[in-house]
Amino acid sequence: MTAPMAGNKNYDFGTDVLVDILMRLPPSSRRRARLVCRHWRGAVDSRTTEMQLRHVTTLVSAVEKTRTGKTTASGYVVDDDSSGWRGVKLWTSDEDVHVVGTCNGLICFCNDEKLGGRVSLLNPITEEQLVVPPLPLSGSGQGQPAPSVRRWHEEYSFGYHPVTGRYKIVHVDLASEPIAVQVFTLLKPESLYRCNHRSPSLQ
Repeated sequence: MTAPMAGNKNYDFGTDVLVDILMRLPPSSRRRARLVCRHWRGAVDSRTTEMQLRHVTTLVSAVEKTRTGKTTASGYVVDDDSSGWRGVKLWTSDEDVHVVGTCNGLICFCNDEKLGGRVSLLNPITEEQLVVPPLPLSGSGQGQPAPSVRRWHEEYSFGYHPVTGRYKIVHVDLASEPIAVQVFTLLKPESLYRCNHRSPSLQ
């Protein structure tokens, strides 16, 4: 790529240098950078994880309880492209893990076996996982059924704010009176790409 600079001088930037610069930006800024030129669009599309997941069409999650009371959870990506149907297994867990939501290629989970629900984010491309600190519990667990009975994941939602570039986890605490809403904001989403936790323990 040739970029005009002050003094009518031209400087060539290799793709690796451009990608290194773009990866320092939040995902929302990288998506806007795709509009600069064809070279930038190609770099963002081929070298960033959030764009590599655009072709994924369906995420299937299943939780099974056996007659012995054992719980297993698994998830698959179903890709119906021009070459035909194919399924890719993303995770398997021996705990009561449910998908809360997906956004920009990230998957938000909730482990119902933990009091109040233990929430984690997973990057399926790198298999890196970020365990979110527990949200403050105002009423959850107070005189309520055991954690294995409560469907904690139904109290959570996961989203992305395109203006701030931040991910948010919203918890509607149905056990409190009056019902309380708690919001967890991930200030540095890029930390998910640097953490060392491996999926799918979600503990």
